[in-house]
Amino acid sequence: LSHDFVQSFHLDGEGLWIPTYDGGLNFLPSDQFDSPEPVFRHYRYAAGQSGGLSSDEAEVAFRDRSGVLWVGTAVGLDRFSPFGKKFATSHLAATPFSQNDPVTALCLDPEGRLWAGSRGGGLYVLDPETGRRLQVFRHDPGNPHSLPHDDVYGLLIDRRHRLWVATYHGLAYLEPGSLEKPVFHSFDRADGLPYGFVHGLYESDKGEIWIATYGGLSRLHETPGRGFVFENFSMDDLPPRALVNSTTYQLTQDRFGYLWVATYDGLSRIVEEEDGGVWFDNYRHEPGDPYSLQENWINVLFRDSAGRLWVGARGGLHLVRQKESAQRADFQVFGLPEGLPNETIHAIEEDQQGYLWLSTNQGVVVFDPAAADDPSLPAVIAHYDQSNGLQNSQFISRSSCRDGEGWLYFGGISGFNRFQPGQLRRNPHAPSVVLTE
Repeated sequence: LSHDFVQSFHLDGEGLWIPTYDGGLNFLPSDQFDSPEPVFRHYRYAAGQSGGLSSDEAEVAFRDRSGVLWVGTAVGLDRFSPFGKKFATSHLAATPFSQNDPVTALCLDPEGRLWAGSRGGGLYVLDPETGRRLQVFRHDPGNPHSLPHDDVYGLLIDRRHRLWVATYHGLAYLEPGSLEKPVFHSFDRADGLPYGFVHGLYESDKGEIWIATYGGLSRLHETPGRGFVFENFSMDDLPPRALVNSTTYQLTQDRFGYLWVATYDGLSRIVEEEDGGVWFDNYRHEPGDPYSLQENWINVLFRDSAGRLWVGARGGLHLVRQKESAQRADFQVFGLPEGLPNETIHAIEEDQQGYLWLSTNQGVVVFDPAAADDPSLPAVIAHYDQSNGLQNSQFISRSSCRDGEGWLYFGGISGFNRFQPGQLRRNPHAPSVVLTE
């Protein structure tokens, strides 16, 4: 026991709960009842940390019919839900992140290592299962082959297994197998980038690297003898070669092979001609049109396993509806009326059952795509927040990934979470209906 002054007992199907005067809450699992040396679990108050007891002076404990454990302490009533407590939180620094040091980018390499970008802390290589740091890369002003900047906003492993890094001060790539003596090959505006602040990276089905920057979009041409050549596009080009906006964030490819570009002020679809020419089919919010974008600030794009294209904006989740490649798209919108707790969608991943996991400014939401075809189905089937063990309820745009075993990773302002969706328990007990005057 953590303390000899026992306040009370509560026996449930899992074991014996023992509140103490100054030692918090003790738990003895039922399989330890007959042990000559029983092992107790201790739950204590920890200043500044969420998820623990509100005080070490625990007086009473009780588990209700839904499985929730209630603990009365000297300062209040604590509630612990067994549902959704499978979120592992990792921090890149030795201490938890502050709001000025979030996890801004995540990806996994072919060797199973997790790469995590931060704002101000550089680039980290981690063991995904434990969160242990394997290596850290930071900018060194005296080394031209170091990371270009310690603010990292995007990561990409291309088909040649090169790691591409989008930073606040340019683009860089790292050859595979060079971790012991890393050499970052860097590019900035002097090399042809449209802008130094790079937000996102995407490799198309053709193997072309596309680069989303604060000041335009770029297609990287890699040719023998000429090296790398940047072909740039912006909103200042003559229509129809003009982007909807030059502040670009991310790209992805739809089931027809077209690339879509997320921007600060709308959405662009890239149409490539047979001669290699490019023009843009642009989309913005149209007042009075319920099938247009409902918000022009686009955070994230995601193509699911069924080929559907989803758009995460600051005004909800949008499904791109387009039956034929030549048809102009419209949008089906999901927001607060459909059950979302928050309409700012930061990142999207799909689990092995086909559900979409959305990170927002109020936690992580599980979304059922079937609701797009059947309005009678609930669109949101689960919602998790900081009380379920998330690093924070606020997440970072485009900071997510999924590994080959189905584990999902989401980066936020206080670290990142790793979890296996199939291991999360959802509460099967509906709340009781109580009639009041």
